[in-house]
Amino acid sequence: MKRMKRILTFALALVMLACSLTACSSCGQEGNNPSTGNGISNESTRLVLSTAELDGVFNPFYSSSAADGNIIGMTQISMLSSDKYGKVAYGENEACVVLDYEAKPIQDATGKTAQTVYRFVLKNNLKFSNGSPLTMKDVLFNLYVYLDPAYYGSATIYSTDIVGLEEYRTQSKNENEQDSFNAQFDSLAADRVQRLLDCLEIVYDENEGTSLSDDAMIAALTQVMNDAKDLDAKYGTVVDDYNLAKKYFREELEKDYKNNLGTAQDIVYTDKNGQKVTLTTDTEAFLFAEGLIWWNKDEYKFEYSLGEASKNWSQQQAIDAIYSSYVPNQMDVVVTLWQTATELLTYFSYLEKQAYFAGVQDKIENVSGIRYANRKEAVTVNGKEYGIPTLNSDGSVASGNEVLEITINEVDPKAIWNFAFTVAPMYYYSNEEQISKFDYEKNFGVEFGSIEFQDNVIKNPDKIGVPVGAGPYKATTQSGDSSNVTEDTFRALNVVYFERNEHFMFPVKIKYINYQVVSTNLMLDTLYSGGVHFVEPACKQENIDNLESRKSEGFESSFVMTNGYGYIGINAEKVPNLSVRRAIMHAINTQHAVDYYMGYSYSIYRPMTMASWAYPKDVEQKQYYAFDSTGAISEQLVKDAGYTKNADGVYQKGNDVCKYTFTIAGDTTDHPAYNSLKIAAEILNAHGFDIDVRTDINALAKLNNGDLTVWAAAWGAGVDPDMYQVYHIDSTAGSTANWGYRAIRKDTTGKYAAEQKLVRELSDIIDQARETLDEGRRTELYADALDKVMELAVELPTYQRSDLFAYNSNIIDTSTLTPKEDLTPYNGPLSRIWEVGLKETA
Repeated sequence: MKRMKRILTFALALVMLACSLTACSSCGQEGNNPSTGNGISNESTRLVLSTAELDGVFNPFYSSSAADGNIIGMTQISMLSSDKYGKVAYGENEACVVLDYEAKPIQDATGKTAQTVYRFVLKNNLKFSNGSPLTMKDVLFNLYVYLDPAYYGSATIYSTDIVGLEEYRTQSKNENEQDSFNAQFDSLAADRVQRLLDCLEIVYDENEGTSLSDDAMIAALTQVMNDAKDLDAKYGTVVDDYNLAKKYFREELEKDYKNNLGTAQDIVYTDKNGQKVTLTTDTEAFLFAEGLIWWNKDEYKFEYSLGEASKNWSQQQAIDAIYSSYVPNQMDVVVTLWQTATELLTYFSYLEKQAYFAGVQDKIENVSGIRYANRKEAVTVNGKEYGIPTLNSDGSVASGNEVLEITINEVDPKAIWNFAFTVAPMYYYSNEEQISKFDYEKNFGVEFGSIEFQDNVIKNPDKIGVPVGAGPYKATTQSGDSSNVTEDTFRALNVVYFERNEHFMFPVKIKYINYQVVSTNLMLDTLYSGGVHFVEPACKQENIDNLESRKSEGFESSFVMTNGYGYIGINAEKVPNLSVRRAIMHAINTQHAVDYYMGYSYSIYRPMTMASWAYPKDVEQKQYYAFDSTGAISEQLVKDAGYTKNADGVYQKGNDVCKYTFTIAGDTTDHPAYNSLKIAAEILNAHGFDIDVRTDINALAKLNNGDLTVWAAAWGAGVDPDMYQVYHIDSTAGSTANWGYRAIRKDTTGKYAAEQKLVRELSDIIDQARETLDEGRRTELYADALDKVMELAVELPTYQRSDLFAYNSNIIDTSTLTPKEDLTPYNGPLSRIWEVGLKETA
């Protein structure tokens, strides 16, 4: 199955590589080798690691999917690593930046820890794949990207209470202003959208019954805008905002089309003869997703609102058809009901913030709690003195070591993992203007508070498709050309190409590695056929028995508890009523998901991996929302919430209709949660719901945007049980969009009053758990927090499974894999990928 990673930051790039290479499927092919020959060679034979479908956002700052993260992780190293027990690791023998570190508490007069000072000694002679040195400049650049107020990626280092960070991010020393800082820009953004809507409404009213061209709309808006500017100068952006909305809308349609590629056969209905009926083309799948094709359950056929000929339209024709139906004559719908509305609000909020920062006179130039500790004076780390280092002309250290110091307020058990961020090269991810200003004090290679810098420099399209770093591998082409690699040659025909990084800190055995998209249900077949060398198939009895029967042929296997768990999610933005979400959960039998693995998985009752020390051991051993096969509980909950059946026999309250799609993440119904959702749909459909269950190979990409309603997927957990990133009200990580936090946070009507109360209580408990190092106290707090998540009814945990690894020992030198006795959820067979070798033959 395809799995979504909970670690969505790039802290621990190589730890992620260690864990993700146990979590992603890995395989080898003997084709596409730069050199020819009949034997197996570390210098010419490619090891090909399989991957789930890729989004192609190969950027360490902005990647959010696990599959993309695995690709990036091959090219990166982080500040710190992790050992097999999930403890912090560093030093000469670890593939990380830090040589040594210490954390010293600073106590106040009462004996309470007022601050904690972290000092990190950086290794010398580390190099990026182009041979340039990795230095303190790169470390500070990465920190200041992640901490910049315009940064909107998944990493949440900003959640750490670093001394001076809030002053820096808000450009204010007033704590009251800091607390309400972001809310004011969200409000200004909403006002800006409303101004656009006001002007659109005037144009529509003045041209009632007339279909406008885009040029006519722009001319009309310009007139309205100019008239309004006389009263309010803020109306001067209306035409630009209209054009931006059009741009986002077309991008949304293009993304929707991409997300539905290859899913037509997954849209399955049954005709009156009991025969399965599916769609056939990508365009049909796209139009179905947009509601322009639907299943007529009375006549047992698909209906085409744009005519049946639309099934054979090209991508451009289909997108243009929808685009032109809304632009310009229904743009008010686009900027209120489509995903474009959220994109506009987010972007406008950052623009308003950027404008505010531009007007600040007395600027706070840096985060006072972050400094190059021994730049001007010697410092001591673990009893060893580090003097002022001397540097070579290229910035590398000639003598001594550079020491980074980060001071936080009080204590934070998660802080050390936040400081394990990936160190990507400033020369590649910044620009000449910012690099030339770098001075360690006021300029760090980042244009402060600039959404344009984030979008156009760090997220430059040329950098999205080709990752660069100091990891064991570098991007290359199919022919092995790493000097002229582009997005299209790095990733071609669902294959991603890597070459050994000769500048990596340790020798790398295998010169060439590929990643290739492989369907989960084809893994073992591909392994047996000789095209795959290493896979992670589902850890269920039939696969284990199958592998055992082929052991004499050289197919070996091992397994370990997964550091993650399966779950079914419900988006509160799509299912806005708490009672309806609970009704859905009462119809789901999680035991079906457990049974899928036939003895190699366990029931799980709270949304946290059982591999974590913080999982509540005394939790009641039963499903939180008791399964009711009769559907009576579900229907009563909906009735009590004020829903009544509409003309179609489906419960409805206002605009909320109990018609939902249940989505299986992946390309097959061979999924642990399929039966759980399928039977739930049957129960609910018999009690006033209209549920469609479908698979979606692009489900994980859609999750990042909060586009799914009800879905089944799995998390890969982090090393520390901190819940901030996934559940805190202030987190900007993509997971909060999954739960519907955007709608919950912004609601002022009372629609989400219960959810707001629960999320605030949940966030307060998470904050308390981050203020102590006492594992016992943290365990108690997380037990309470997990109960709040369950009350919120956005995530239903289903199973805790094991990871199964299978590999061909005729191809891979198994002595170079992690020994079986050292396998843990934090230490997979390919954790030290640079040491893995092939069984070479003549």
